[in-house]
Amino acid sequence: MRARAGRLGIAGDVVFAGWRRRPADWIAGASACVVPSRHDAWSQTAVLAMALGVPVVGSAVEGLEHVLSGGRGIAVAPEDPQALARALASVLQGHVRTDLQAARRYAAKFTAERVADLYEQTYTELLGRPPTFADTAAPQSRAC
Repeated sequence: MRARAGRLGIAGDVVFAGWRRRPADWIAGASACVVPSRHDAWSQTAVLAMALGVPVVGSAVEGLEHVLSGGRGIAVAPEDPQALARALASVLQGHVRTDLQAARRYAAKFTAERVADLYEQTYTELLGRPPTFADTAAPQSRAC
């Protein structure tokens, strides 16, 4: 990617930040967040951007399509960089807007505290019931 940015003459305009412990610091205040996934069951990056009020443009793949549905973001065909560029340009130029309030409401369901509470509730329920045959059966070997 660095070499390509150099060939395109945009190396000075692109930051390859790598892993960041607090990604919200990088996403907050952005004009848009692009999630060009090929496979994505649920995008934590997209949901974080939505929580921060940043419009999201992403690929219509697997669960990411649902995350962006209902106007919460813009989903484009996967593996179509031109469609992704057009959608991003439309957002940046103000021709298309996402429903940031709906996006924030959706994202609010996935705070760390709420997810931890759901895990705790699930584990408590699992521990409170008697084991089933599947729990006690010897694991079957699997060929690799």
